This record gives sequence, C-alpha cells and structure tokens, in this order.
Amino acid sequence: MALLLTTFFGLLTIQLIKTDDPFHPEFHPGPATHWMNDPNGPMYYQGNYHLFFQYNPTGPNWGDMSWGHIISKDLAHWHHLPVALSPDMSYDNRGVFTGSTTILDDGTPVIVYTCVSSAGQQQCVAYPNSTSDPYLTNWTKPSYNPIITKALPGGA
Repeated sequence: MALLLTTFFGLLTIQLIKTDDPFHPEFHPGPATHWMNDPNGPMYYQGNYHLFFQYNPTGPNWGDMSWGHIISKDLAHWHHLPVALSPDMSYDNRGVFTGSTTILDDGTPVIVYTCVSSAGQQQCVAYPNSTSDPYLTNWTKPSYNPIITKALPGGA
C-alpha cells in the first residue's frame, strides 16, 4: 500500500493506493473511503468532468445518504471534492437519494435529487453557490424545496 499526497485546485488530496490488490480499480472513479452506490449526474462544466454519486461519508455500509463529488480533466485521473449534498434539511433529513444533473439554458448547473424525510420521498433541487466556480464545490438548496411533493396520477 502506498500513500500519495497531491494538491489539486488548492485542495490537499490524500489517496491510499493498494498496489497488492488485483481488484482495486486504477482508472475507475470512486470515493476515497467508505460506501458508494450508484453514480448520479455526470456533467461537463467549465473544463471539468464532474461525477456525483450516492455516498456514505461516515462508514463502509449503507446509511447517511449523501452525494459524493469527484472531478477529472481527462476521465482517468479523479480528484475528490467535498461532499456536494448532505441530508441537512427537514425535507431530506433521512437521505439525499438518487437523482441527476443538467445545465439550464442560461448555463446554470442544477442537481435534481430524491429527498427523503418522514413525509416520504419527494423531489428537490440544488444550485451551485457560484457559477463562476468551475469545480462546483458548494451547493445551495433553495427555500422552495421540495419541488414535487405528491405522487403523480397513475402511480408514476
């Protein structure tokens, strides 16, 4: 096992590389530690490939559902950024679940995600704090969340 310390965009990146593990991915993106599930919201924005994914930042098992965030210039070398979305609002306090990203007509990136609370699963959105930040490191959940609160007719 080797420890690699690098800096990327002013952030310290610490990566443990298991050189003795034949199953450790070398070019596949993933979290630095802990549990990961489905990828959500691949996006190319201001020269960077972004990938968000279901992530438990507190342990190696399912729980504390958040959105991890990594970026790459070349799709081979990935750099970990701070957690993009955490379950920190009353409407998503039981988890920030699956979703997607898109870029609106005005160039603003948006995350659309399933927010889970005692009210059940609903749909919410988040926007970057600064569209001039090419790394999209900080996101804001608007006060009008959730944007969809009821099941659609016909159960869809």
